[in-house]
Amino acid sequence: MNSALILQDVVYVVALLAIGYPLGCYIYKIYNGERVALMRIFAPLEQLLYRVMGVDEEQQMYAKKYASSVLWFSLFGFLIVMGLHLVQAWLPLNPEQLENTSVHLAYNTAASFVSNTNWQAYSGETTLSYLTQMAGLTVQNFVSAATGIAVLFVLCRGFVRRETKNLGNFWSDLVKITLYILLPLSVVVCLILVSQGVVQTLDPYASYTTLEGTQGVLPLGPAASQIAIKQLGTNGGGFFGVNSAFPYENATPLSNIIEALCLLLIPAALCFTFGKAVKDTRQGKTILIVMTVIFVAALVGLSCAEIFGAPSWDSVASLGGSMEGKETRFGVGGSSLWAAATTAASNGSVNAMHDSLTPLGGMITMFLMQLGEVVFGGVGCGLYGMLAFALLTVLVIVLVPDFDKGKKEQNAKAEKKESMWKAFGMSSTWLCIFVIMCGYTLWNTANGYMGTYCTRVLNISPELSSTLSIIRSYIIVFVAGISGGIIMDKFSYKGKGMFWTFLATGVCVLAILFTSKIVAVCVVITVILAYLVNVLKSTYWSILGEAGVPLA
Repeated sequence: MNSALILQDVVYVVALLAIGYPLGCYIYKIYNGERVALMRIFAPLEQLLYRVMGVDEEQQMYAKKYASSVLWFSLFGFLIVMGLHLVQAWLPLNPEQLENTSVHLAYNTAASFVSNTNWQAYSGETTLSYLTQMAGLTVQNFVSAATGIAVLFVLCRGFVRRETKNLGNFWSDLVKITLYILLPLSVVVCLILVSQGVVQTLDPYASYTTLEGTQGVLPLGPAASQIAIKQLGTNGGGFFGVNSAFPYENATPLSNIIEALCLLLIPAALCFTFGKAVKDTRQGKTILIVMTVIFVAALVGLSCAEIFGAPSWDSVASLGGSMEGKETRFGVGGSSLWAAATTAASNGSVNAMHDSLTPLGGMITMFLMQLGEVVFGGVGCGLYGMLAFALLTVLVIVLVPDFDKGKKEQNAKAEKKESMWKAFGMSSTWLCIFVIMCGYTLWNTANGYMGTYCTRVLNISPELSSTLSIIRSYIIVFVAGISGGIIMDKFSYKGKGMFWTFLATGVCVLAILFTSKIVAVCVVITVILAYLVNVLKSTYWSILGEAGVPLA
């Protein structure tokens, strides 16, 4: 393997951990309400924002109020982003006179960016005005990432605040995370990117004439400011259509490794923050080690697949690996590093075309995505996704054999001696990952069947079919969360309900394997499987206390 590639990957991992530790300690200070140096600059703005919003930052919230604040804020952001799409033609900062988007595209984009998904069905330079990009998408890049971190803060407080139901204040968390964490980091990264040639301007697109006399247009815009938070907030939505493969979005090898580092920086830092927050740094370090080991293994495998898995022909010069779909300024090394990082996180930005990866390289990126993007994952959500695996594993280990009530007290005493971090070394951890990975894979397959049925049989437009797919997912998650709690309450010991749900999930996986050629049946079973998986995801928190699993 190329020595420069190895050096790049080693420097990347070392820099990630070296910067992640002090950043994690800094984030802990924000979480704990301690004073930091930046408060001298931003404190007046922070207080002004509280007055404008009409909130008392000292008022504590219970879980229900905190959750409702998150949902109402997200709904408000969704309506703002969707509205900007629908009226951008009549608003300023639209030098290319771009038209309003369709309702379907506006809904799809708003739902995607508000939920930090950032899936795009458009090219930014031909579809969205500068105002929509800045006031709509860039703002959501900040606040959706801040919301993810705020939810992690609540989770940490829930672990340690056993004598009170107060979980902090969402509005205070949102403002502090944005002003003291995301904004300063984004400014630094933005300046670095501008120095490397990433564009940041409000000028109209530039015209040029080639040596052959052909006229062309160079798209411009305030890209660097959006790219910085797009990477730091694990958002992924590009300013331009080809994302970070475009030179004006990712200009040089240095900008490439900086952007790739930003992908995992905050998720790695939050592992240190979590350890400090729950008063046990071993737990944070253990989670970080697990994430790092899986990521490094995936990175090495992906790089080897792209270097040694390239096709070769006689009399054709070797390019040092498979260069199909890759930018020559990044090469195989820079493209493989980015591909591993963006699929380990819930980012989605690209500097190469992933459908051009070698079969083994593509398999590794799919594996990272089907893990639920918890190997570092998104800001906040990646960490509590990994915690979910750990806690679910402890429940499976402890609860599955617990059918003899006479042994319940003995098991409960044994449970309290278990430490959450030990679960990662147990085979059941990987069993849980496999089952949920199958659930996601087959749910996506069912969505594909339904999409094809809608477009080819019912003659529904692809745009409307995509919107219906999103709505279906939301409905299943909502129904699973409500009904799953009701079902679990029917069991005198909720651990049994958890076990039977888990068993039913396995049965569905086997049923789909035997009915894969019967599309209608496969779709129905897959919907049931998606429901069961979401029941598991939404109810295990409610039975932790009864199971006696230590959380701190």
